[in-house]
Amino acid sequence: MFKKIWICCCIIIMVLLFAQGTKRICSAYDFGKKAGYDFVTQRNGGDTETYNQIVSLTTTGQQISGSIMALVGGIGFIVFSRELINEFPNSPQK
Repeated sequence: MFKKIWICCCIIIMVLLFAQGTKRICSAYDFGKKAGYDFVTQRNGGDTETYNQIVSLTTTGQQISGSIMALVGGIGFIVFSRELINEFPNSPQK
């Protein structure tokens, strides 16, 4: 019984990790624009090339980290779901 509860908690964590990764991917450009804007305001101005580089690098970093989070969450969800199915005595997987 404890193992089923533990697996269900792991499934919930993986779903949340997948959702957070997807959110990070979708809002990556907003993070990049904010980072570029913050850089320009700290320097009291700046050139367009530097601003564009900061936006691009920050957006790429957010997309990569969001992709990793979504991938781990998705694979974890599949693995723990299969494990939960195998815990039931009449499961079709056995």
